[in-house]
Amino acid sequence: TEHNLLSSLATRFEKDIIYTYVNSILIAANPFKDLPIYNVDLVLQYNNKRRDEMQPHIFAVANEALRNMLAQRQNQCMVISGESGSGKTETTRHIIHWLTTTQNKRSSTTGLAQSILGAGELLECMVISGE
Repeated sequence: TEHNLLSSLATRFEKDIIYTYVNSILIAANPFKDLPIYNVDLVLQYNNKRRDEMQPHIFAVANEALRNMLAQRQNQCMVISGESGSGKTETTRHIIHWLTTTQNKRSSTTGLAQSILGAGELLECMVISGE
């Protein structure tokens, strides 16, 4: 029920657990503070893992999209939605951070990492103009 979902989200939020899955959707609650959940060690922990092997996180969604793109040879899309100030730009930055960190580990994809980094400002402009 809606009440159970909101109660669960509130309980997790109080414990600084800001990510929750509802089926295939990742719900993120903006903590309005820095949390130590975006470092390189975590990036590497989520790399090449199935989504159900790790706790809910934006890195798991990014990893799943990249894995699907490579396996299926089809474009992937992530929809980042929310109110103004909800953390859409930060979420985009975390996805770019995950992609560039994991892809820099492969010498053959350095060009991909540089392209992603170069697109960061454009992506931010698109997110900000959509708020």
